[in-house]
Amino acid sequence: MADNEHLDFKKEKGHDCISRSTENGACLGGHEGGYKKQSCAYRWQAHVISIDERTNVYDKRYRGLKKSARLEYKDGIESQAYKSKKGKMNPAGYTFMLNVPDDGDWDLKGPPANSKYKVGRKRVPANKNFTDWRWPYWHNAHHMISKSLFNNLISESGVAHIMRPALLKAKYNINHKINMIILPQDREVAKILNLPRHLVLKEVGRQPEYADHPMYTRKVRIKLEKIVNSYAKAVREANKGKPHGKVRPDLDKKKLEELSKSCYSTILNFGKLNGGAPLDDIPAIVSAPR
Repeated sequence: MADNEHLDFKKEKGHDCISRSTENGACLGGHEGGYKKQSCAYRWQAHVISIDERTNVYDKRYRGLKKSARLEYKDGIESQAYKSKKGKMNPAGYTFMLNVPDDGDWDLKGPPANSKYKVGRKRVPANKNFTDWRWPYWHNAHHMISKSLFNNLISESGVAHIMRPALLKAKYNINHKINMIILPQDREVAKILNLPRHLVLKEVGRQPEYADHPMYTRKVRIKLEKIVNSYAKAVREANKGKPHGKVRPDLDKKKLEELSKSCYSTILNFGKLNGGAPLDDIPAIVSAPR
């Protein structure tokens, strides 16, 4: 791992953060973790693409849950929150048991104004789902091409000083909606939605406990290495015979976007058969059909 932790992504030459738009940004790091309407804000990007293209995943699969009165949820939906050694809830501010939602309560643009849906003791404000990590359930905005993996591979290429500005010149944004997916953290919620959950965390009978997804990242690395290596080759060829050359070749960001699409289709297909299993259990990244 090279010097990525010391990079100030916002100050990189060519970095471009566009207000109130998902498009035309250029950013190689996840520096904006808040819910803001700007191209670098990955949580907002994930929410936008879900509303625009993925309502069949989030809004439809849970509907009818309350009416079906399934026995396993008669007392509520168990979360992945757990007590720390000091007896406090981890994560703080969540709940051990979620209420079974009425139709609309988990919608991407929900809950409706007349909803009484609560997370813990707090009623979720109308139309505020996914603007907070707890609403309507514990979730994460997942970078399908990992930020740290991407930056580490660039650093390892030996030509990062040229590749980075070349990628920004190509208007690549690792936080763009095409590279984002909302994943539940609660196993039972993920089962209801036919999605994998994001992280392993604490689970009886399963070790080790991860606050990350190292196995998933290794599988993405197999595909991503080839792309970064092709970029490194292009950089070296553009600067051949120039010992101090800084020529920035045109790099095709579509290669990265196609990989994001492959990760997305792999995640969805895995979830259909293994809803609730962690992302780390995905066996391999399968290329998306074109």
